[in-house]
Amino acid sequence: MENHTSVRKAGIKLLKVIGIILLVILALYLAMGLILSNRKDKILTEVNTFTKETFKGDIKIGDLNVSSIKYFPSIALEIKDVVVKDSLWADHKNTLIKADLAYAKVFPWAILFGNLEINNITLKNAVIDIHVDENGYSNMSAFDKRKKKAEKKEKKSSFLNPTIDKIVLQNVTLSSENELKGKSFSLSINSMKAAVNQVNNGWEARIRLNSRINDLTFKKQNGSFAKGMALNSNLELKYDPDAKNIHITSDNFSLEKNKFTLDANFG
Repeated sequence: MENHTSVRKAGIKLLKVIGIILLVILALYLAMGLILSNRKDKILTEVNTFTKETFKGDIKIGDLNVSSIKYFPSIALEIKDVVVKDSLWADHKNTLIKADLAYAKVFPWAILFGNLEINNITLKNAVIDIHVDENGYSNMSAFDKRKKKAEKKEKKSSFLNPTIDKIVLQNVTLSSENELKGKSFSLSINSMKAAVNQVNNGWEARIRLNSRINDLTFKKQNGSFAKGMALNSNLELKYDPDAKNIHITSDNFSLEKNKFTLDANFG
């Protein structure tokens, strides 16, 4: 009986210790969420500064909120009304990205050391519209990196440290029209998860895609193919910036009930 009582007391003490540890962790997360909330204006300013200094496009964001409960155990930055346009938008009126919501999960413990590390981003309820005109100009130039000036300037240390290696799309329409080649496609993406690695000048990505085809046109005179068909696949992509080429492979490329292997190059 004594042994049973001792074991019971030890179990209660262990549960109390675990409970205290969990409460401490929760308190730390809430504290870090509060730190970010108090720096909301600074984060918004740094995001705007980073995009203007890094990319050529016009990137506008609406309100920014910090959530330490909704995405627990992660802390997330929620940005509403994201709009990305290239510098010649006034001429062609094709908005590259328009999203109701984008959110980024941040590495919580880095906040304690004065850094905001962002390694993944999710785009929700969005339209991505890639357009190439008859001269070969693309509104994707919004993401062309700005050339660094030759003169060296002292850079202030930034609180923001984005190294995006994971991208998630939810309820996104992805469209592309190439007037130069007379090609177009459009997908309704239910969900897409992409893990991205920087390799030399280019990048590699592994993608899981669940989508439906709205349009697949290789030549306008032949019309569109595969309308309304489900497209689900695991893909591997490799981008070579020198050749301006994307190599795509898949051992599990599913179109409706038909499965294929895929090995393709896209300029």
